[in-house]
Amino acid sequence: MAIVSAPARLHRVILATGSLQRIAGFYTTVLKLQSAEPPRECKTKQASFLPAEPFLTFVARPGLMSALPAFKPLGGVALGVRREALDDWISNLAAARIQPTGRAWAFEDEYLCLSDPDGSELALVEADFDIPHLVGVELHVRHNSNQVGLMAQRLGFATVDVDGPTTRLQMEPRGIFLDLLDHPLDAGPTSDAETMLRSYHEIVFRVRETDDLNPIADDARQLGFVATWHDGAPPYVMINLGEHCDFDFRICAD
Repeated sequence: MAIVSAPARLHRVILATGSLQRIAGFYTTVLKLQSAEPPRECKTKQASFLPAEPFLTFVARPGLMSALPAFKPLGGVALGVRREALDDWISNLAAARIQPTGRAWAFEDEYLCLSDPDGSELALVEADFDIPHLVGVELHVRHNSNQVGLMAQRLGFATVDVDGPTTRLQMEPRGIFLDLLDHPLDAGPTSDAETMLRSYHEIVFRVRETDDLNPIADDARQLGFVATWHDGAPPYVMINLGEHCDFDFRICAD
């Protein structure tokens, strides 16, 4: 593996939505998230949330979302909330007539699970934040999670634990995590429409220097992924995780 000037940092998670108005109402009114500046990565109708990176961004694709309501490329997003506040959140959700899907323990943390209006899975987990922040992402991985894990390690994550079929990688110093859930029976996209919808789901990382992009792309190709250079402001490398996962990694220079 080549050496870069500094590890990448998780900058943004991009998801497709069927309705920007509905999704904005949920995240700002129910979950009390702040709106964020429009991202340079999206050149379409979009909405972004959270007070600091990593941001959570939604792009409007109502036709695809209505045609494929069951296709969910992302395993889930974890939002860190104030410690000892999960019971308060249950009350807040009940006031908004939202029923959590359950509570669960993983990696010594308790999660309050729910779904957003598009059916994407969310989890609230106790952390040192007065207002919610994005603290982790779960990806469903097919065939060989080790390959995706190696790519994540190349970007600055380190494997910290394994809980059943889930491998947790974590990025310092903020402790943002990436959970890789082995999902061998998932067939992945089976139609052109699903492939197109998949293309609107990305995890965006940033590196300090443009010169860091080519070494990362070379490492991705050595792991068997397709890595494509894109000129722009900023320039970026798109890493297609192919058969392994329904998300792409976009690596941008600051």
